[in-house]
Amino acid sequence: MPRLVLVHHRIGGATGMGRVAAFVAHTALDAGWRVRLVASEVDPELRERCYVTPVPRPARRPQVRQDLVWYARVMRRLRREPEDLVHVHDPALLRLADVMTCHHLAFSAHQHGVRVSRTGIGAWARRAHLGTLIGLDEIFYRSRAAHTRMTFVSEFLREQFRDRYGEPTDGSITAPPSPPWRPAADDERVAARARHGVRGTGLVVGYLGGDDQRKGVHVVRQLAGAEGIELLLAGPGADRLHWPATTNVGFVDVDAFLPACDVVVAPALFDAAPTAVTQALARGVPMVVGRASGWAGPIARAGAGVVWDGQVPLLHAVREAAGAPSDACRSITETYSAARQGARLLEVYERVLAVRRERPAVCASSADEA
Repeated sequence: MPRLVLVHHRIGGATGMGRVAAFVAHTALDAGWRVRLVASEVDPELRERCYVTPVPRPARRPQVRQDLVWYARVMRRLRREPEDLVHVHDPALLRLADVMTCHHLAFSAHQHGVRVSRTGIGAWARRAHLGTLIGLDEIFYRSRAAHTRMTFVSEFLREQFRDRYGEPTDGSITAPPSPPWRPAADDERVAARARHGVRGTGLVVGYLGGDDQRKGVHVVRQLAGAEGIELLLAGPGADRLHWPATTNVGFVDVDAFLPACDVVVAPALFDAAPTAVTQALARGVPMVVGRASGWAGPIARAGAGVVWDGQVPLLHAVREAAGAPSDACRSITETYSAARQGARLLEVYERVLAVRRERPAVCASSADEA
């Protein structure tokens, strides 16, 4: 069995893509592959099961410099053996890879209104970083090798890529796996509502984006003080939002927070595959998402909530989503289960290996003809 070389600066941990990278590693290990991780941070559990090539990430800012230095270090360390299959998550490493998983497109995010709203030196540096990312995306995606197979974390992101950069090789959807179906029991809901100070006077609407403008917090403001709505604000910076008739819960254990909610809203400006959406659906909580969410298509097809188009008040979408049937939430959980997403990933790997197996036969046939 060939060896998978998985490259990402953080494999495991609390970030969405760190968890996705860890899932890729576990999927390959459980299928009997040897796995080498090229990373700056790796979960201790994976360190015990994998070979690890540590590539430290520089501490000195700005972030653009950190990224570019790390990519250069990876390229120096990434000496591959003939049997290696290299899987990356960064477009800067695209030409070194057999498989790349695309989880963000800087140009598309910018087109959908993702901007740096803060002021000061830090904001200037962040704007420079975003501008650099857009330029680098253009270079790396337009010069990609035809043999490199690309997967995407959502159908939405794949369509954005096609519109900008043309048809990708492969184009499979390997979404972040959903947690298993575990709807909240009645006693769990009662306890969660008591813990978060719910008064019980209306629909309980949860929001997990903190004060981040990119997560659509300015849209959620419409619900503050709305009749028949109790709004729970969670996430970093939520304590800075002083809205009428709302409860700010700050940082939360998401799994414990969700049973308090009847609906969760996620009207992000651009979000390729937010893991909080499937976390909510797996607990039986319907969603309101924007059209620029990677889960908009699956939610619309399953009827597990509402895709808000910005043309009607958000309150209307919330009330409609509250009536979504539990089976609709469950269907998405099952469609994007860890088992199914792992199988799709291994199918992509098998297509890479199948092409490799055919090459010697093609070469031998050509030599015989000569």
